[in-house]
Amino acid sequence: MENSKEKKGNSEFLSNVWNKTTVLSKKTADSISKGAKNLSEEAKKNAYEWKMKKYNPLFPDKFKSNDFKLPNVIEIVEEASRRNIDICEGAIGWTDKVNDVEILHLYNEYIEESGLDLLPFPKCDSVYCVDSFDKNRFINSDTIFERITNEKLAELENIAYCLGAKSCSIEIVENIFQNISMEATTKNSAVGGIERQSFTRKQNSQSGKNISHFDGHNNPQRPDLK
Repeated sequence: MENSKEKKGNSEFLSNVWNKTTVLSKKTADSISKGAKNLSEEAKKNAYEWKMKKYNPLFPDKFKSNDFKLPNVIEIVEEASRRNIDICEGAIGWTDKVNDVEILHLYNEYIEESGLDLLPFPKCDSVYCVDSFDKNRFINSDTIFERITNEKLAELENIAYCLGAKSCSIEIVENIFQNISMEATTKNSAVGGIERQSFTRKQNSQSGKNISHFDGHNNPQRPDLK
């Protein structure tokens, strides 16, 4: 009789141990599973933030928002350049900085919808700079100096007309000089270090000329000037 009770007690003890072990194992497995899930979600979050920082896509809602500041430089690019990047799906381009200058890389498919005024016309793989007198107008960098010179000629011509001139001859010649310095250091055990400097000068010229004839008048008016 005592052996029977002893066996029954041992069985109950082993059963309790087994049940507790099973519960503990389940809790441990659930904890590990939850921890792994949290790690996976954290890894996904970190990967998403890394991609956003790297590619910096620009979406229509941000572009149209009041707090978006349009960069002064715009490059027209093909959407295909980032078509296979999941983080860029639905974007109209991206922004980045080159030598501290912010640039908007705008997909050519979005030019018309953007409402931007690109002169003389929008062209893929071209760079446009904001007009100093009209922040909503951007001028192709390849033609910007020629356009500025022509606008200067037109403004000077208008001044002559407003003052009543019968004819005027205008010529603009602009020279841009760039100094490039180079430094070289030589070492000599007898005289020590010797520093030598050399300079080169690069010149870029832009010119324009215009001759105009008017009827002339005796009622001078104040011209509008940019």
